[in-house]
Amino acid sequence: MPYNPARALELLWLGTQNPSATFRGGQEDAIRHLADGRGRLLVVQKTGWGKSFVYFIAAKLLREQAPQFASEEAKPQRSNYSPARPTGMPGTTVPPDQALFTLVREILVRELAEPKSEAEVAELLAISKPQAKAWLEKLAQEGVLEKVANPVRYRSTKPAGHLL
Repeated sequence: MPYNPARALELLWLGTQNPSATFRGGQEDAIRHLADGRGRLLVVQKTGWGKSFVYFIAAKLLREQAPQFASEEAKPQRSNYSPARPTGMPGTTVPPDQALFTLVREILVRELAEPKSEAEVAELLAISKPQAKAWLEKLAQEGVLEKVANPVRYRSTKPAGHLL
């Protein structure tokens, strides 16, 4: 079933409890991408932009599109694999904030082969400077990044692809 923009807007109104709410730039495109089954999507935006609404609305649209089965026997069996579960550890899930930070770590290890400032990292990831600073400091504490002084910049201590 194709993406239904009227239903997506209805879900936005329901979630915001505001019948005049409209999607922000890029939100509806992200929802459409997910609801049409075009693959995974990582939305990196500032706090308050509405990332949660994107994921919640897309998930609701996908559930509404799912086939209905007349009996339990007709339902396809689910495997133990889930993208949120580390392989070999059935029943455990990775919280979304931890999954996001893992992706950020991989990006910064690759992108910070040459030192970059907090502002450059904020621009690279399209996030606020305080968020960039928090992630950079955490990765420096973990030993993944090294803080270089005068001016303050960060660089990777590990070659890209070698996170362990």
